Amino acid sequence: MKFFFISICSCIFLCACGGQQASKPKHILSHQSMEKILLDLAKADALWEVQRYKDTSFTEDSLFVIYQQILALHKTDKKNFFKSFDWYLAHPDYNSILMDSLNNKAQRLRQNQFSRPGAYQP
Repeated sequence: MKFFFISICSCIFLCACGGQQASKPKHILSHQSMEKILLDLAKADALWEVQRYKDTSFTEDSLFVIYQQILALHKTDKKNFFKSFDWYLAHPDYNSILMDSLNNKAQRLRQNQFSRPGAYQP
């Protein structure tokens, strides 16, 4: 009887400690939306870095305006984006999925860019 009680308690304990993911609140941006927004922000940042050496009107303020335009394009605002971004950072399981898919998409875009005829081949 003692063995039976210990085994039941062990099963309950193991089930309670199962690696279940926390459910994502509804006000948090979806994985797909975050991926698109982060990719567009990265592209804008890269373009801004190149352009600021050619044109002195590209200041950090102009970069923030571009960021706001990107967020508006994706129908969100700064507050909602950062709330979602902070949530993803606080949940490593969701964050790793997001960052892995973002990295894979960026690599595919980079490969497509350099596989075009006449493209620069390092």
